Amino acid sequence: MEFKKRSILGPRRRIFAVKQHRKPLVVDSVVDIDKKDIKNPLAVVEYVEDLYKFYKLAETSSQIGDYMSVQTEIDEDTRMSVVGCLVQFHIKLNLATEVLFLGIHILDRYLCMNLVARKELPLVGLTALLIANKYEDDSKTPVEEYFNMADEFYSKKDILDMEKLILRKLGWTLAFPTAYHFLVRFIKAAEADKEMENTIFLLAVSSLMQYEVIKSYPPSIIAASSVYAANWILKKTTLWSATLQHYTGFCESQVMECSKRLMKI
Repeated sequence: MEFKKRSILGPRRRIFAVKQHRKPLVVDSVVDIDKKDIKNPLAVVEYVEDLYKFYKLAETSSQIGDYMSVQTEIDEDTRMSVVGCLVQFHIKLNLATEVLFLGIHILDRYLCMNLVARKELPLVGLTALLIANKYEDDSKTPVEEYFNMADEFYSKKDILDMEKLILRKLGWTLAFPTAYHFLVRFIKAAEADKEMENTIFLLAVSSLMQYEVIKSYPPSIIAASSVYAANWILKKTTLWSATLQHYTGFCESQVMECSKRLMKI
């Protein structure tokens, strides 16, 4: 299964928590992961470090709060069920991976600002995914195809009315850094092969369904922890390299707790 243009959650399975008795981290040097892209204008090598510094600053202003403490009709299980359906909807429509991450972030941001009835939550989720799909410039999924598939549950008018409501609540601000933005960079720093890349995305997608993870950790920590957890699952000799520490900005101890939660799929 590949996550280049789609993400597949795959079967749920139990993975035991990280054990403490293991070999110590191998000391190594930092690899320049941008060196080979210097001549590629699309890689914007001269700006990429500043860009990710900005993402780190911006993620703090869009951190998801503990909205379940004020919601009266929905709980963590309800949210998990709806997010799981959105993942499947995203797969069927072959939406880009970044659309899924942004869509669920929009859903959570809206729930931070507005009380939502239990029966209304799926509509909010579907609409958040539509907004994210429209926002991504490179989206190749026609909006009408989206409406056709959603018609089994809601009318086009239902979705468009909810779209206006969500956008007003969010102040039309959609440029949020999600875990996907950091995953792209951190996977490169991990020098991941296809197996590892798919494992990292699997863990990151699973985090979207875990309310405790989403509200407890910023996107950059979730992305870094997905890499760390993937290294553990695939039994890599080095779980956290100097290169990963340099480009993520986190030491091993900062990602272990979140990694343990991600591995309890």
